[in-house]
Formats: sequence, structure tokens, C-alpha cells
Amino acid sequence: MSGVVGHKSGFLIAYIFIFSFGAVITAGFIKTENVYDLKLDSAEDSVVANRIIKCFSKEDNFGIIDETKFSKDILTRCMGDKYGLDVKLRKLEGKNNAVEIGATGEMRTVSRYVLVDGKGAKLEVGYAKNVQ
Repeated sequence: MSGVVGHKSGFLIAYIFIFSFGAVITAGFIKTENVYDLKLDSAEDSVVANRIIKCFSKEDNFGIIDETKFSKDILTRCMGDKYGLDVKLRKLEGKNNAVEIGATGEMRTVSRYVLVDGKGAKLEVGYAKNVQ
């Protein structure tokens, strides 16, 4: 009887080793996937902010804002209805501007520094996905 138990203990140790190795590999993949989820959120932040900057920029001058373009109609034309947006242009001198479209509930906010009339300004983009 002890020969049978002794004979199977080698297989038992091998099974435990293989199971442990598989569990460690699986945990590593799960941890990596969580890191990529965070990177995708920051990528979406950058894409939304850059699309809005491009929307309001002067022709062929990315990041140099044309204040005559800063309107609800142009923002809607550029972004469509996928996002609810609250865009604020905060200038060092002069009047600040704000545009809002869509449903603005719980929003993520991204800031970028831009130029307006050769002077620095801060473009604050708050966005929320319009889920329908």
C-alpha cells in the first residue's frame, strides 16, 4: 500500500508545481491588463484634448487658438455628439471664454496650454461620454 502512495506523490508534487506556475503567470497577465486600462484612459484624455485644440486652432497652426472659432457650432461640428463637453479658455489678460455642449454630468478634466494672440492661455476640457 505504501508503494502506491509513494508512487503517486511524485505526480502530486508535479501537479502542484504546474498549478502554481500557471497561477503566477495568470496573475501577471491580470496585473498587466490593469496597467493598460489606466494607459488607455490617459490616451483618451489626450485624444479629446488634441481634437478640441485642432478644432479651435488657426489654419495650419496647431495650438494657436483663433478666438473667432470659439463657438458652440464649431465645437459641435468638430466633435459630434459622442461627448458632453465643457471647454473653458482662461487667458492671462482679457475676457475668458467658455463653450458647453451635450450632457455634462460627471466629467473628466484635461488641461493644455495654448497661445491666444501671442500670449499664453490655458484650455480646460471637461468631457463625459454621452451614453445612449
